[in-house]
Amino acid sequence: MTTVVTHRQLVARAAAAAALDERSVDIALRAITTVIGEECRDEGKDVRVHGFGRFRALDTRARKARNPRTGEMVDVPARRRIAFKASSGLAREL
Repeated sequence: MTTVVTHRQLVARAAAAAALDERSVDIALRAITTVIGEECRDEGKDVRVHGFGRFRALDTRARKARNPRTGEMVDVPARRRIAFKASSGLAREL
């Protein structure tokens, strides 16, 4: 079973690790995630964080899928999503 770390838990751990107050860390984390999203979505750029990984916007094509409850075929529209690939250093630590 996977354990989920919430935004609040992440902020608390980062604040303790950096000896900062949680409010400042929360503001910084929200700013970072906003900038990553804007760069990928609006600019179409890869965002690379050394030692952590790469964020990239990917376009998915329209496709057909099956509703598992009814078995009916449905159209899934094309969309844009953000993908993350861990750096080799981070991947080794896992």
